[in-house]
Amino acid sequence: MARNEAFKLKQKESKGGPNPYLLKRFKTGRNLALAVISEVKANRMLYRDAFHLLGVKNIESLNTFANTLGY
Repeated sequence: MARNEAFKLKQKESKGGPNPYLLKRFKTGRNLALAVISEVKANRMLYRDAFHLLGVKNIESLNTFANTLGY
């Protein structure tokens, strides 16, 4: 019983949440995200447009997102 209470207290104190890039993957869809990233890398799409479509703010975020997708 005490172990269960300690676990609940630990969960309450943690400030973490789900990985934001994982949430972006499910919101945009993996295929769309990979298509947008490949178009940006091939210089067929502006970074500005990719940022808008994927919901990221800068190149570093886009690269991190691409790495989480395995690109």
